[in-house]
Amino acid sequence: MGKISSVYNIGKNYIRRFFGKTVKTSEEPVSIMEKAVSEPQKVTSKEIEAYYRRYNKHLTPPKPKEPAEVQISESEPYPLFEEISEYEFKTANEVSKTVLESLSHNFEQKKQTILDILEKNSDIIPPNVLITAKNINTPETLAHFIRNYVNNSSKYLKARQIQGCLKAICEKKISLSLQKELYEKGRKMAGSYLEMIKAVTVPSTDSRVIKIENYLKSMYGMDYVHLENFEEAKKILQTINIIKKTDIPLADTIIITPFTPRNTKGVNLLLSKSKNAVIIRSEAEETQIMQEAYNLLSEEAKKVIDEEFPNLCTDCMSTNHPLHYYVHEFAHSRQCLNSFLLYVLKIVPREVKAKVPNLGEYALTTNQVEFENELVTKDILQGLNKTERAILDSYI
Repeated sequence: MGKISSVYNIGKNYIRRFFGKTVKTSEEPVSIMEKAVSEPQKVTSKEIEAYYRRYNKHLTPPKPKEPAEVQISESEPYPLFEEISEYEFKTANEVSKTVLESLSHNFEQKKQTILDILEKNSDIIPPNVLITAKNINTPETLAHFIRNYVNNSSKYLKARQIQGCLKAICEKKISLSLQKELYEKGRKMAGSYLEMIKAVTVPSTDSRVIKIENYLKSMYGMDYVHLENFEEAKKILQTINIIKKTDIPLADTIIITPFTPRNTKGVNLLLSKSKNAVIIRSEAEETQIMQEAYNLLSEEAKKVIDEEFPNLCTDCMSTNHPLHYYVHEFAHSRQCLNSFLLYVLKIVPREVKAKVPNLGEYALTTNQVEFENELVTKDILQGLNKTERAILDSYI
């Protein structure tokens, strides 16, 4: 799963720069005591009286000075930070007008299909999910429901087996019966999510796209392919040409969609019968959402986004290749064990991460599965240095 670059980091970097600035404060206090003399001196009574008058004066607390006022521009940093945070929320959560229009067509029929899928899989979903689904009354709430389905169901499955999972984590071993149950229900959950996406997906109408979809199904025996538009279709063909040069198996299903799990670029689902599906977020949808949110920003916020966003994207993943996210999701197909609990929970040691600082923020802040997959993706698209190669060959 490829996580979307968090725009929150833009605000974080902006605030860090702000507080890095120095401001002048009140002058440092000076000592009121004279330097001690090296030898005792003779003094008169008048001098003693004068000394105590001065001493008593020093005992009287002086009126505190008002600290120098720090002038902060109205645009720094709080209003701007809030504006950028709102931009982040919109780009991660909102649905484009195009998608809403698509869901509006035969809305009740699509909603009923989703309900049928949920009822068929009631053993793997939280009790309140079906109630929530029945209360869906707009295309927007339907879109959010599908996007959040995987995360909600995954948490529910783990919560139901929490004792067994905790024991497995502590003992670093798991019973075959528990692993089998988690595996089978996880595959069923993935399959139901895939059914939902298919239920709201409008078939391609571009003859060029249809031709490519049919080619992939006939050439590689794929079960289902939806590429949305010609630009995405070309990228998928390019990605497959890259993957075919490796030992990574091709997916049985490929879908370009606006309904990837919330805040992700895509996901590789392991299904039943050892099949899998690569689901990648529609770039057209993402671009439209970002543009709509960008248009609402102030000129100053736009400037920050323009300056910081390219660096943010560069730092997130291990390469800048235009097909990085596509290859990343396809590469997950080699991880046939990535659904096993102990494999997913395996922690990459800090000393190992420290050796590959250029692997990207995503790989260094997620789990074993993503760390490994970023190494493989970088190897395919750019090549690894000696240290990275040693880790991939020995540690992984």
